[in-house]
Amino acid sequence: MLAMYLIDLDGTSSERSVRIKEYAETLKKACEKAKVKFVGQYGAANDKYHYMILIEGATMADLTKPFMETKRPEWLYHIEWKFYG
Repeated sequence: MLAMYLIDLDGTSSERSVRIKEYAETLKKACEKAKVKFVGQYGAANDKYHYMILIEGATMADLTKPFMETKRPEWLYHIEWKFYG
């Protein structure tokens, strides 16, 4: 099962570039603890979102653990999850 984390960040494009790399590293570590696979961090999935992070795991609960176990940064003002079986 896959989860797309569709993410909007506050700030200029150069600030967002630094912030998404930082947040992706935080999620990567959380994925290791949750025993799910961090597939990668990508550019915009469409015009509505700035970035997308893809995670692979066994269940929807597993796929939400990395987000739930990390502190949400103040500049992360919108996140949407899409799940694919």
